[in-house]
Amino acid sequence: MQTAASREFFVYPLTRLRGILILCVLVLHVTGGFKQMSQPGMLGIVLAILHALGRVGLPLFVVISGFYLSLNPRNEHAAPFYRRTLKFLAIPWAVYSLFYALPPLLLRGDVGQFLRSLWFIAMSGDTSFMSIIIQLYLLHPFLRRWTRTLGRPEAILIAAFAVQILWSTWAELLTVGTNEWQRCFPSFIGYFVAGYYLLDHSEEAVRLARRPAAARAGGALWLAVAIALAVFVDLPMLRDLSDARRIAGTLAMEFLVPVMCFAALALVLPLARRKGFHETWAGRLLQSLGLYSFGVYLLHFFFLLVLGTAMRKGLGLGVDDALYYVLLLALTTFGTLLTLRALARLPFGRYLT
Repeated sequence: MQTAASREFFVYPLTRLRGILILCVLVLHVTGGFKQMSQPGMLGIVLAILHALGRVGLPLFVVISGFYLSLNPRNEHAAPFYRRTLKFLAIPWAVYSLFYALPPLLLRGDVGQFLRSLWFIAMSGDTSFMSIIIQLYLLHPFLRRWTRTLGRPEAILIAAFAVQILWSTWAELLTVGTNEWQRCFPSFIGYFVAGYYLLDHSEEAVRLARRPAAARAGGALWLAVAIALAVFVDLPMLRDLSDARRIAGTLAMEFLVPVMCFAALALVLPLARRKGFHETWAGRLLQSLGLYSFGVYLLHFFFLLVLGTAMRKGLGLGVDDALYYVLLLALTTFGTLLTLRALARLPFGRYLT
């Protein structure tokens, strides 16, 4: 069941919520350096836990995308919906993919390597999450009407997550590491349909979110599952890359990350809505990150590369140093945000941010 008040409960803090989620993505990518540590030790364990905590960023971004798109019935009319939205996704995806793929062409004049890099970056690498979002946007007008026509929302939600788990496991069987099949919309379809479910049951969700005990329980569960993933999945996979370990790790993540996501939502939603939070420096920072969330996702890889290289060569800091991660997260966050604010002032800046 949904009402105007229950929808507003989620819509009001949506920008700050996106900011929290894109910050989780930054934490995820910054802490990924634990995989290259010579001796993980206690620092490696802490980084692995933070890395696992950050895994909620992209899935919950898909959840709130499904929620937001289903707010407006006009979005179920494909042609006008595509005209209004796709240009603001496809153009930055293409621009940043070209930006990251250009070095091989500029340095070596290797057109073949440039085209291979462009394909990998756009479909499997740094900007590939945008391809998933675009696929889901293309699907939305038809999927939303179809799911509402079928009824039985709980059964549809379970079926969507079953498809997601089966698809992701099958994609992992195809090859080691990231591949194009993992970057197709079935890998996130459960989360997208969960956004529909959240809107349709927003009244019940609001009642739960208003309970302080729900936020505390959500935070505890988020942390507990992250520790389990770090200790039993991420760290063991550094020593064992066998097919059996990869498949077991994929299945563990496919079942546990959704639990972690909805536990995290129970904590971060009340935080984003807290009275006066938007006036604090943290609230303003998250508001800015949420406002430029797509741009932050697309541009932060550049700062990770440049700043990481500068710290290793200029300061002698590397993946075995705790200060390396603190500086990399802070400088990447503020460097990306300041650059996007500057780009937003350009005539076509809205296509880059």
